[in-house]
Amino acid sequence: MTVMKVSWDAPAELNGPPPLYHVERTDVSLSDTQGRVIRGRRFTGNGYFRFPSSALPVNTDFTGLQLSFRTRVEEGLLLFAVSPGEQEEYVALQIHNGRPYFLFDPQASAVALSPHNDGGRRYNDNQWHHLIATRKQAMGTIIVDNQYSGSASATSGNTIIGQNTGVFIGGIPENFTILREDTGQAKLVQQGFAGCLRDVMVQKSSGTTDAWEPLDWDSALEKHETYESWEGCPAVSEDGAYFLGHGFLKVMPEIFAGGDYFEISFEFKTDQLNAMLLFAYDIDGKDFILAELQGGVLFWVLRWGEQTAELSVWVGLSYCDGGWNTLNVLKRGLLASAGLNGVYEQDRKGIGGPLTISSPLYLGGVPPGVKHPALNKHSLLHSFGGCIRDVRFARGPVVSLAAVSSSAVRVNLDGCLSADTSVNCRGNDSILVYTGRDRSAEDLTLQPFTEYLYRVMASGEGGWTAGPWQRGRSGETVPQSVLPPSRVGSVNGSSVEVSWEEPAEVRGVIEKYVLKAYSRDRPSSPPSAPPSPTLST
Repeated sequence: MTVMKVSWDAPAELNGPPPLYHVERTDVSLSDTQGRVIRGRRFTGNGYFRFPSSALPVNTDFTGLQLSFRTRVEEGLLLFAVSPGEQEEYVALQIHNGRPYFLFDPQASAVALSPHNDGGRRYNDNQWHHLIATRKQAMGTIIVDNQYSGSASATSGNTIIGQNTGVFIGGIPENFTILREDTGQAKLVQQGFAGCLRDVMVQKSSGTTDAWEPLDWDSALEKHETYESWEGCPAVSEDGAYFLGHGFLKVMPEIFAGGDYFEISFEFKTDQLNAMLLFAYDIDGKDFILAELQGGVLFWVLRWGEQTAELSVWVGLSYCDGGWNTLNVLKRGLLASAGLNGVYEQDRKGIGGPLTISSPLYLGGVPPGVKHPALNKHSLLHSFGGCIRDVRFARGPVVSLAAVSSSAVRVNLDGCLSADTSVNCRGNDSILVYTGRDRSAEDLTLQPFTEYLYRVMASGEGGWTAGPWQRGRSGETVPQSVLPPSRVGSVNGSSVEVSWEEPAEVRGVIEKYVLKAYSRDRPSSPPSAPPSPTLST
């Protein structure tokens, strides 16, 4: 039996007797219950771990870090620790322009290292790469894939890096203030890492024999939008931003400001019948844009000045079958146009003029705090679930959503699941899994190793309120259909080479294989096993 336990705190302010609680569950959009996962710690571009300052040795003249990474994105912060106060000292590992960098400053001399002998290659190729970064006094070295390296020294004469405010892995909080004013390659990447990490090691001592220890993930003091190690990383994915549902992505305000002539296009796939695609508005005025899927129709409405254009493009239910669709919306002076999969509608108004946008551009939904008359009048307020890729503004180059998003909620920027969906054109399919006055409940009606979204509602005589949605995954299962070895070959008189196939049905991460050899001549003898079972096949 697969069980999920849901727990919650009481409301911060009780205006009466204890409330009645209701736990609601919905499926994650385009959920891939059969997708293969591999060993590693998944980061989606929005999360981070914060470890105690002691996770890195402090007040020392050495630093040592090792890890393996896999990513598609060009920018991402892997690790960061900075001194308190004026932040005069720091250590960081990051991906910048698709290349790994080791940054450190023992005070007054920031150093940025990347391999020198790799021909300038990019490492955001979604393949595994191994990184070693070490510092001995003023000299720093980076080695990637055991063959590409670079070295440089701090020039200030300082060699000690002291206390830090905590060690961050995968990113930093949105409200974390960077006081340092580094430039060039030494400037810290503040964008969260989207990809997979594994085998993170920290050097604990320096001397005749350096002591390395694996990072203790359980020692984290804070976790935000993170995945557990047992959930692994998707073995196969494709480019795009994956919207789980009931979330949004906020694009930096400077990326899109409207105008008299503008165009927005992207590809998306979804299993939802109704979904908000994009929304933006003028904070100080009445201008806005809204694109939404509503019951087989692409709805595009925009206002500039006193002009309002409303377009409805009927395309049927083909857009919510889990396949890719192409959206194009634009304004050119008097003309407003909208198209989906080659079907277009347009409207020409009597007066042109610029459409002013001063808010961020929201994709897939809006935060609860965003209130606007256009949403009440035109929107179903149903957030998008699915995948968005190949975003373009004014027919320019493709924009990386991981690079231009200032924040995102329930959006994974590390890629989209590629499996076909078994559910088409979903409506509001949430179900109630608990009603009662306890502050915990168990959900017994789940598929194994599957993501779900939960939220808690509290009701009383005066009304009800709901908390935010929270992601959870049900537990993995024991691998099924383990086949016999596909090949056994003699190496020498005391060794054999054995090959085998992965089990046909795996719902979870395979941590290791254990190979045992039994004696045919002495069946009662205990089996022998290699000293270090591995994941190799």
